[in-house]
Amino acid sequence: MIHGLRHTFRRFAASFSFRIFLLVAASFLLLGLVFSYSFIRVQQRALEQDLISEGKSLVTILANISRLALFANDPARLPSETASLLNLPYRLQLTVLDADGRIFYQQGQWAVMSTQATMAASLQRARQLFASGSGPVNFRTNNHFEFWAPIMIGTAPYQSEEYYFEQVAASTPTASEVIGFAVLRLDRAVLHERFQKVMQENLRILALLSPLSLVITFLISRLAAKPLTNLIQRIQEKTGQGENDNNEVATLANTFEDLLASLQQAFDTIHDLKQELEERVRQRTADLRQANQELAERQLHLERANRDLEHALRELKEAQSRLVQSEKMAALGMLVAGIAHEINNNTNFISAAISPTRRTLRQVEEQTLAVLGRTNAPERQEIESRFHEVHELLGHMAEGARRTAKIVADLRDFSRPGTERKQLADIHRHLDTTLTLLQHLFKDRITVVRQYQPGMGLVMVYPDQLCQVFMNLLANAAQAIDGQGTITIATRLEGGLLRVRISDTGCGIEPQNLARIFDPFFTTKPPGQGTGLGLSISYSIIEKHGGEILVESTPGQGSSFEIVIPASEEATTQPTKTKRNKP
Repeated sequence: MIHGLRHTFRRFAASFSFRIFLLVAASFLLLGLVFSYSFIRVQQRALEQDLISEGKSLVTILANISRLALFANDPARLPSETASLLNLPYRLQLTVLDADGRIFYQQGQWAVMSTQATMAASLQRARQLFASGSGPVNFRTNNHFEFWAPIMIGTAPYQSEEYYFEQVAASTPTASEVIGFAVLRLDRAVLHERFQKVMQENLRILALLSPLSLVITFLISRLAAKPLTNLIQRIQEKTGQGENDNNEVATLANTFEDLLASLQQAFDTIHDLKQELEERVRQRTADLRQANQELAERQLHLERANRDLEHALRELKEAQSRLVQSEKMAALGMLVAGIAHEINNNTNFISAAISPTRRTLRQVEEQTLAVLGRTNAPERQEIESRFHEVHELLGHMAEGARRTAKIVADLRDFSRPGTERKQLADIHRHLDTTLTLLQHLFKDRITVVRQYQPGMGLVMVYPDQLCQVFMNLLANAAQAIDGQGTITIATRLEGGLLRVRISDTGCGIEPQNLARIFDPFFTTKPPGQGTGLGLSISYSIIEKHGGEILVESTPGQGSSFEIVIPASEEATTQPTKTKRNKP
C-alpha cells in the first residue's frame, strides 16, 4: 500500500497538474505576502493617525480644564480634574506651562518627569506654529509623542467668570490672549501594542485561509491542466507510448519538436509552391500583356477602318444630297422655265394692249368732250370722272403687268442652269431676286431690313449656287419666325473677304442641335416640312467657294448665319476649312 502511494505521488509530482499547482500556489503565496505587507503598512499608518488624533483631543481637553486653574494661579484644582485623563489605558505625562514657559503643573505615569530644560526647545517650535494660527500640534521622538495646545482666555470665556472671581470684569483683557500651554506626552509603546494585536489578527486569518487557499489552488491547477493532460494522453496514444511513461514534459517537448519539424516542412513546401505560382503568374501576366497589345493594335486598326467608313458614308450622303438637289433643281428649272414662258406670253399681250387702249381712250375722251362743249356742265364733270377712273385702272393694269414680268424674269434667272464656273456677280441684286421669290413666305408679318454696304462692286463667285444658299438661309429664317418678326441682311466687303450676315428674331436653335445642323438629312422640322438637305447643301457650296459659315443662336431670341468667302480669284484656289459654329 505504501509502495502504491509512493508511485501515485511520484506520478502526480511528475505531472503538469503538480507543476501548475506549485506555480499557482507560489503566485498565491507571493500575492498574499504582498497584500499582507501592504495591509499591515496601511493598518500601521491608520493606528498612528488614530493615536495622533486621540492625543490632540486629549491635549485639547487638558487645555480646557487647565484654563481656570491657570488663570486663578491655583495648581491644587488640577489633580481632581486630570484624574480621568490619568486613568486612561495609556502611559501619559500631563504638563501645564504658564505664559513664560515655567512648569505650572505636572503629573504622569513615567518615573522621570520632563524638566524645564527639556520643554524649552519644544516650546519654541510650538510658539512658531501657534503664531501661524494652527490648532494643537504634535512632535514625535523615538520613545513618545508630544502634543501641545495653547491655553487661551479672553473677553468671552466659556462661562461667566465673574461668578467665580471678584472684580473679574475690570481685570479681564480686552482681547483673547495665551496664558499658558498644555503638554501631553504619550508613550509610543501603545502604538506597538496595538500593532501587535493587528498582526496577531492577520496571522490568525492567514492561518485559517491558507488550507482553503491550498485546496482552491489544487482544484484550479487540476482544471487548468486537464486539457493539457488530455492532449498528452492523446499524444501518447498516437505515438504508442505507454501509460507508465511519467515524463509528460519530455513527451510534450518531443511532440512539439515533431510539430515544428512538420511545420517547417510545410512552410518549405508552401514556399516552393509560392515560387511556382509566382512564376506562373509572371508567365500569365506576360501572355496577357501580349494579348492586350495585340488587342490594342486590332482596336486601332478597327478605329481607322471605322473612320474610313464614316468618311465614305459622309461623302456618300453629301453626293446623294447633291444629286437629289441637282435633280430637283433641274426639274424645278424646266417647270419654272415653262411656266415663266407661258406667263410671259400672256403678260406681253396685256402689256402690248395697254398703250393702244390708252391712245384710243384718250381720243374718245377728246371727241366726247368736244361734242358736249361747254354746255351741260354736270354731265361733262361726270364723263371726265369716268374717263379718269378708266385711266387709273389702265395704270394699275400696267403696273401689275410690269411686276408680273419682273417676277417671271427673276424665275427665269433663278432657274437658268449654272455654268459651273465663277463669274463676276452683283451680290445685292441676287439677294433682292431671292427676296422677291420668297415674298409669299414674308407676306405682311416679316419685316426685311437691308443693311447693304454702299458702293460694293462685283464679286467673283458661283452666282447660281450662291443664290441657292441665300434661298435656303432666308427660307429657314422665315420659317423660324412664328408671327411678327424681323430678318436683317447685312453685307460687307473688307480685307478681300465678302461677309453676308442673315439674322432673324425666330425661335433659335437648341445647343444640343447646333453642332448637327449641317449634317445631311438632319432636321428639327415636323415630318413632311423639311428634308434636312438645305443647310448641308449650303455648307458644301460655301466650302466649294473656299469660305466658311459662322453660326450664333440663342433659343427664344433668334439665330444669325454669317457667310464668309474670299472675294478674289486667288483666294479660292486653296479651300479653307468651314467653321460650323462661332465660339
